[in-house]
Amino acid sequence: MTVVAASGGIFFLSLALKTLDVGVGYTIWTGIGSIGTVITGALIFKEKITIPKVISFAAIVAGAVILRLAVV
Repeated sequence: MTVVAASGGIFFLSLALKTLDVGVGYTIWTGIGSIGTVITGALIFKEKITIPKVISFAAIVAGAVILRLAVV
């Protein structure tokens, strides 16, 4: 399952890089992975999603949006 998910992620990243700069595409890709890891940890391992975590991931999303807008 991990190999399939990783292969799919790299495939879709390669598609996204046809229209996005590498820096923007990779930033979004790693940000989605990070947020997915925190959500998975909360759902499976009952880890707490704290305010600092929410703020940190909001900063990642905002940074990716700003980076994308700066490239246009």
